[in-house]
Amino acid sequence: MNHSNLKSEPVVFEKMVKNEDTPGPNTQTLYGRNYKKEFALLPTVDHVGDGTGPLDLKICSWRTNDAKNDLPLSEFISVCQAVLKHHGYVINKTG
Repeated sequence: MNHSNLKSEPVVFEKMVKNEDTPGPNTQTLYGRNYKKEFALLPTVDHVGDGTGPLDLKICSWRTNDAKNDLPLSEFISVCQAVLKHHGYVINKTG
């Protein structure tokens, strides 16, 4: 994987850009919505199981883990397929 687009400067969480006098829903971090894009391809750990059985962890990118959220893998794949079909793609499962 090529991570040359990732920046090595430290992220400063304390700096805020305020759209109001007090922090609230319109307060954004210095990096705004682009913050996560800087780290999208970094590895993170996904909890695959439902939490009732043995611990089941998989390594995936931060972007994938964020998109999957708390969905089981089968539901996440269904959501991905639905998005692709909506945009005119044909899905053929291999393997």
